[in-house]
Amino acid sequence: MAEVQSDLIIWQKSLERRGLRVNREKTVYMYCNFSNANANVIPCPSIEGSPLKRVEEFKYLGSIVAPKACIERDIQNRTQTAWLKWRSLSGILCDSRMPIKIKGNVYKRAVRPALLYGSECWPMRKTDEQKLHVTEMKMLRWSGGVSRTDKIRNDYIRGSFKVAMVHEKLR
Repeated sequence: MAEVQSDLIIWQKSLERRGLRVNREKTVYMYCNFSNANANVIPCPSIEGSPLKRVEEFKYLGSIVAPKACIERDIQNRTQTAWLKWRSLSGILCDSRMPIKIKGNVYKRAVRPALLYGSECWPMRKTDEQKLHVTEMKMLRWSGGVSRTDKIRNDYIRGSFKVAMVHEKLR
């Protein structure tokens, strides 16, 4: 604990020497006990006497960081981000006058990177791949003006947009 606190003070002082300040309200910490040693002792670092808030997970560079190697929250976060990107481009993606080739290019260059960002580091399971596949197909169907009740196969929709399958892009 003393080592964490001293490192925090060194970090704070080096930032202050460069004209930066640590925002105590925004600064949080996450405790990871990988060795299960001293499981009952949880450090509580503080800045200038104010204890830092402890969190179970946080967002860093667009990805969810958590102590357990669990990617469900990160996939959920990436899916939400992709839907936000899709909605911001829905004027292009849902326009019936827009050629499907352009819709496919917009999807591949803007929406899919938002969906798959950070996926290189994920320990991917079949269920996780399936969630990404379902999200992508919902977006492509909506962009093409096709519903599931139209009984049009996913392969045909994917081919018309010229979009490869998600699992091919994950490898």
